[in-house]
Amino acid sequence: MNNKLFLFVSVLVASLLGLMLMLIYWGNKSVELRESLFIDQVNIAVDQMVSDLEEDYYCFDLHASIALPKLDSFYIANPPGISDTDKRNLELTYITSEGQKKTFTRMPLMGPSHMQMLLRFEFDDIPKFKEDSSLSNFEMFVRNSYEPYVTDGNGIRLIDTTRFDSLLTACVTRLYPEAILNYTVSLKDENKVIYANNHSGLDTELNPDVRSSIYKNDSNIPELLLLLEVINKRDMFSGEAWNIYLSAVLLAIISIVLIFYLTRIQIQQRNLLKIQKDFVHGITHEFNTPISNIKLVAQSLLKSEDEKLKKSGSILQEEGNKLQTGINLVLTTALIEKNELLLQKENIDLKELIRKTAERNKSLLSRSGIDLDLKLDPNELYTKGDIFHLENVFQNLITNVKKHSGANLLCIESEQSNGHLTIRSSDNGKGIDLPDRKKIFEKFERRKSKGAKNGYGLGLYYSRMILELHGGQIELSDFNQIGSVFSIRLPA
Repeated sequence: MNNKLFLFVSVLVASLLGLMLMLIYWGNKSVELRESLFIDQVNIAVDQMVSDLEEDYYCFDLHASIALPKLDSFYIANPPGISDTDKRNLELTYITSEGQKKTFTRMPLMGPSHMQMLLRFEFDDIPKFKEDSSLSNFEMFVRNSYEPYVTDGNGIRLIDTTRFDSLLTACVTRLYPEAILNYTVSLKDENKVIYANNHSGLDTELNPDVRSSIYKNDSNIPELLLLLEVINKRDMFSGEAWNIYLSAVLLAIISIVLIFYLTRIQIQQRNLLKIQKDFVHGITHEFNTPISNIKLVAQSLLKSEDEKLKKSGSILQEEGNKLQTGINLVLTTALIEKNELLLQKENIDLKELIRKTAERNKSLLSRSGIDLDLKLDPNELYTKGDIFHLENVFQNLITNVKKHSGANLLCIESEQSNGHLTIRSSDNGKGIDLPDRKKIFEKFERRKSKGAKNGYGLGLYYSRMILELHGGQIELSDFNQIGSVFSIRLPA
């Protein structure tokens, strides 16, 4: 594995690790956000529950399913047209046997044999739970029937534990049924715990999620402090985080498999490419000897006085030159890709080189029905470069017009401006299709348009590489006209 491949794999692995860490981070953040949102909802629900609890402090609910003792007469609290009798006025509602809820304006209590009753007694204050001879029979009944309470040292009722547990549990489990609660209620001024639910003791120190004051605005009752902790809040939302973690691990496994698979494929391709290059390099050298022999035979035949032999020698020489050109092209391309091509740079009269190459191809173009028009700058055009390879570049442009363009006119122009030489080759042929335009200078790319002849697919690729080695460039000008225009720029 070379340095570039190692760097590529390292970047992929680092990116993958970064992605995993980001997913894990956002998984934790998601759980924290859900926890925070849940606790905010619990705070709102507990505040409402405390408000309801404070309103119910001066109420006493009783289902008339037991025999009631003889009680004092009473009135509904402040009904229209009835004035207060004393500060212990009451509100009474009852449910008939038909299930209808009614409110009486004035009535004595009756036994439950005639109707099913729900009594709600609402006091201006609740009597203390100490023995008090001044209490009425009804007040004594309420006091004796009211069992689930906690009082302070003065006998003041502080909290109805049964109702408190019911309200608090209901308001939280409505949000999340699986929630497990620990909570304590303490006298705020004395910092003394007076009640704790079954999951915590009076000495338990909580890490409270909710703090709420009870009876804060009532001067007649000591202020209480509720501390509540949802002990399984992390577990309630950890399933979502585990889904994210599992997705991250699954993504990591898939990505690692793909990375190693692609790396293996790339290594195999590099090895095959190296074998291919070595094979091409070796076989081109092997072909040079028989090609040289073919050219020698062709030269001998050209010296013959027999016209048939001369014609055969001419054909043999032409085909040998084609074969030699192709092999040199393949060999040079391989050397360029291996960064082993050594350019023999010298000062070149570019105008003379173009004219020489054009004259050598003029008869071939003529036989193909193509007229050649040279419009060279009258000034000297000199550049520093390898004359052999630059001549091959111009030869490739002319050969492409002959093979692929279908033109009947080739125009070669040159000019010098801003320290650069520009050579422009234009024809009036069928042009190059848009799909071919995008890849025309790529390796092994050949035209797929109708009428195009097969070739090596290396000519324009070779030309681009040679010009770049000379600090120049070649481009296909995108003019909306007939034919193709290739522009070459070289430093002057």
